[in-house]
Amino acid sequence: MGKRGPVPKPSALKRLHGDPSHSHPAPKSEPTPPPAGDMSPPAHLGRDAAAAWRRLLPVLRTMGLFTQGDVVAFDVLCSAIGDYAMACRALKRGIVVRGSDGERRRSPWLMVKAKAVEQIKQFAIEFGMTPAARARLGRALLELPLPDAPAMNPAAANDFDAFLASKPGSPAVN
Repeated sequence: MGKRGPVPKPSALKRLHGDPSHSHPAPKSEPTPPPAGDMSPPAHLGRDAAAAWRRLLPVLRTMGLFTQGDVVAFDVLCSAIGDYAMACRALKRGIVVRGSDGERRRSPWLMVKAKAVEQIKQFAIEFGMTPAARARLGRALLELPLPDAPAMNPAAANDFDAFLASKPGSPAVN
């Protein structure tokens, strides 16, 4: 049986959220890996995953939430974002496909997309990057300078490819 209760929040997130009751001080024994320097995306990441790496890493570093110990988890998060973008592009052709037997079936890309969403949510929570986490961060997050935050067209807010394309220096996304 696994451990009970919610996963403990990292001290960096506790500092950003604050503790109004002062009843849960940060543990003094929590290991703190050294901060990660300026890192390029790993070579094995695809185009969309590498673009996510370049876009999200400065934000996490600014928030103090990225260390050398977080590289693998961040790699998985970016890979899931790449899988999600790939599935979305594939699903533009339709959600119904013909199987090898000629029968109509749901596209396997639906499962890829669903699994990627699960992974993104799981790892985004770990890094404090969900809408709920941002709401809890409140003013502390709003006051942080976000390096190279791209201006986004509100009409394209839900179009992942348009967002990636709006980032200067990012590879073109088909």
